[in-house]
Amino acid sequence: MATTKKVTAKTSKPATKTAKPVTKEAVAPVEAAVKVSQEAVEKIVKTNTEVAKKGVEKAVEMGEEQFAAAAKASADAYKGYEDVVAFSKSNIDAFVKSNEILSNGVKDLNTTIMQLAQANLDETVAIAQKLMGCKSVNEIVEIQSTVVKSQYEKAISESRKISEQTVKLAENASKPLAERVTVAVDTLSKPLAA
Repeated sequence: MATTKKVTAKTSKPATKTAKPVTKEAVAPVEAAVKVSQEAVEKIVKTNTEVAKKGVEKAVEMGEEQFAAAAKASADAYKGYEDVVAFSKSNIDAFVKSNEILSNGVKDLNTTIMQLAQANLDETVAIAQKLMGCKSVNEIVEIQSTVVKSQYEKAISESRKISEQTVKLAENASKPLAERVTVAVDTLSKPLAA
């Protein structure tokens, strides 16, 4: 029997303390503290959410602004590059056109000079033949004075013709370049006026 006593002694329940009932006055400060803590947490979460939202919005806005600025700068640079290429191409075209006009004009001028030289040579040969057929000195003097007067008038007339042709050539050859200079001045003065 001794063994059963030990078992019963082990199985006996410990004495329990009786709990005092919780009153509303005791719970009220805890509930108030919980409510204040909950409001504080909600306020902190709300404030942090607003700050984070504003930060994200500002970052997105700055990103959009930077992207827009980069896109605009890239477009402006590309347009500027296109403008420079077009401007340079137009200048080269004007230079080529001017050289073409000058080449053709010099060719025409040389043709005119060669025609005048050929006509002068033909006239000189004819005069030489006339002089060879002269029988007196008076005849030679008469032919010479007529030739001198004719040659002088012809030289003045031909010089005037060549001079006019040269001036016209210079005007025509410089016209494409002068137009490009005007465009360049207009183009470069626009940014200054703005």
